[in-house]
Amino acid sequence: MKTMIGIKTGLIFCMLIVFSTSNLYAQGGTLKDKDGQVMRATPMVIGKGLAASVAFAENKDNWTKIRDTYKLNTIRLCWVDPWYKMRGWDNWDVAEAMPHIEKCVQNATKTNMNIIINHHVTGENMEYTDKDNVQHPIDYNRNHALRVDFWRSCAQKFKNNDRVFFELSNEPVFYHNHYTNATFKKNLMEIYNMVRSEDPDRQIQMFSFNGTHYDLAGVINNYKDGIDWSKTSVAFHGYHDTSSEKIRDIMKTYRVICTEWDYPNTHDYVKPIDGEYMNSQTWERLKISWADWRGWMDNTTNEIEERLIPDAKTKGYWWGGNTDILDEGGVSPAGSENIKIFQNQSGNLLYYNLDKNINRVEVRTFTGRLLFSINNLNKKHSRINITQLAHGAYLISFYGALGHQSMIFSF
Repeated sequence: MKTMIGIKTGLIFCMLIVFSTSNLYAQGGTLKDKDGQVMRATPMVIGKGLAASVAFAENKDNWTKIRDTYKLNTIRLCWVDPWYKMRGWDNWDVAEAMPHIEKCVQNATKTNMNIIINHHVTGENMEYTDKDNVQHPIDYNRNHALRVDFWRSCAQKFKNNDRVFFELSNEPVFYHNHYTNATFKKNLMEIYNMVRSEDPDRQIQMFSFNGTHYDLAGVINNYKDGIDWSKTSVAFHGYHDTSSEKIRDIMKTYRVICTEWDYPNTHDYVKPIDGEYMNSQTWERLKISWADWRGWMDNTTNEIEERLIPDAKTKGYWWGGNTDILDEGGVSPAGSENIKIFQNQSGNLLYYNLDKNINRVEVRTFTGRLLFSINNLNKKHSRINITQLAHGAYLISFYGALGHQSMIFSF
């Protein structure tokens, strides 16, 4: 009897160990917010030298517009002062920056949006050149004390706010062997464990890989035993690669989030993924939370209005419910029985074919800005040179015997 009890006790103990260990490993899929929603984000930037950007981020009306007009539920708040500090420019320290971060967290709370706080220093531990043209080598200890101070302050201030997420870094290094460097790993895990100790339930986003073109799985496996994956996600940026295969494999085991993708034709490292022109289409198809990107000093939302949403609505991946792009009548995203348009193979000409003669053609953005018009046509079919247009979606309008007919085209 004593032996049997000992065996049963040992079995129960082993089962508890297996259960508790499995809890440390991931849920798979993507990181979602407290309401179980996929997170769709756009960035806001704060820094001492970016007064207009700070004002934009602190204005609650901008949050409301982003939520109600663009149907996004998350802001990625990027604190960039350490980048300026490294280069010798004027900057806020942690204590000076925190009131501005707190204001943005208040905006998130008031608008019922999520906020991803990001310590945003691209290449923080890589080589760089400062404002005096002095070269600095790789340094895995660079800014470590500052980062500890920053994340301790955030963990203590926002401990009970479940709309707040922490993205610990932004492309701090550029290759997988840098992530597995002993010094880099020690410092990153020190920050992770400090946050986990100060704020045990905080959702943390790790790594913020600068692309998906190298051995991400090898990096994750190198770290996996020291992380509570039930409260931690793999952050990556949608750059350099043309396939989602590595991310699809990772998300079988770990939760993922794309915390940055940029618009086509902005940089050479921005590439179509899985043959889809805009990365947002890929992440929506894979049900992955995402954040788009624009420059630190760009306080407009033109890309969202003129490129992202039109692309989503014309290609059928719009997340906002209503697919009406404009309130005007006569707008068709796929043409009509009266209007046919198509591009030539090189993409520089747009052909149109109508049932009746037209006199004028207009091409506009989705905010209504006229880009160009062609008058005195009196033709049923012709072609339009579109080489002057950036890739995106546009509204084309025909005027003539048919009256006024409009449709959407994208390329």
